Amino acid sequence: MPAHQMAKPPQAPQAPQPQQPPYSAQAPQPPQVPQQPQQPHAAHNPYAPQPPASPYAAPPQSGSAPVPPPPVSPAGPGMPAYGGYQGGPQYGYPVQQPAPYGVPQYGWPGGMPPQPSNGIGVTAMVTGIVSAVMCMAWFISPILGILGIVFGIIGRGKAKRGEATNPGQALTGIICGSFGLVVGIGFFTLLIVFSSR
Repeated sequence: MPAHQMAKPPQAPQAPQPQQPPYSAQAPQPPQVPQQPQQPHAAHNPYAPQPPASPYAAPPQSGSAPVPPPPVSPAGPGMPAYGGYQGGPQYGYPVQQPAPYGVPQYGWPGGMPPQPSNGIGVTAMVTGIVSAVMCMAWFISPILGILGIVFGIIGRGKAKRGEATNPGQALTGIICGSFGLVVGIGFFTLLIVFSSR
């Protein structure tokens, strides 16, 4: 059959457009697009791309029942029974059993060492430095010097026992506190000597 004699597929009929006067007051309307005729005998194609779903739509409901609630433990709802779950191998950190009544527990669970208490050494260093800087103030320097020496001795003792990690700061408190104490007492004696003349 020659190509010019092939039958053309039928086209959908177009609806007639109403004629409007050339100078109407209304804005022009866009042209109507003819719709494709539906084919009732066409089979559903499962591989055809699906139209995008709305992100705000409810989840699709299947024919199954709703999800059942979680099972309840033998001890009842809520927390597991005292002692934790005993049903299988334990993973993670081992659970430390509580001590019997009246027996105090010291340290961290699992044998971790406690953090060092360096506050006394830092206090000794600060009071000693302030005492040395304020040595001209004869009424403040000896008091801060004594505090620096006392805190320094306590801090050095804690460092020797392993409770603190800053023996150098405690020693700085002892040295600076001693300097502030001696110089403060020296200025106090000079004040007395020169005021009696």
